[in-house]
Amino acid sequence: MTALNDLRVLGKQIRHRPIVPEIVVAVRDQWLATTHLGYTSLMRTLVATLTALMLFATTPVVAGDFWEGVVAYNAGDYQKALRLWKPVAEQGNKFAQSMPGVERTE
Repeated sequence: MTALNDLRVLGKQIRHRPIVPEIVVAVRDQWLATTHLGYTSLMRTLVATLTALMLFATTPVVAGDFWEGVVAYNAGDYQKALRLWKPVAEQGNKFAQSMPGVERTE
């Protein structure tokens, strides 16, 4: 037994661990953070961001046509309102689907 590898404390033998330089620990921790856990977190963030962008990018077009129809209806231009609401209603917008019915009853 060599003095560098073994220590005796209170009669018990303890193996001496070699000291790992801090840079090795830092590189290992960085590698672990960017492999599985970091990649999964990045992908979740990326998927959530792209989903939100797709949803918000399409909503204003439909909502814009609907509200332009409301403005035209309030101004008394019923033909323009119906023309603006028809494509929006065909896309499944419940408010636009009910507006032409309101127009015909008034």
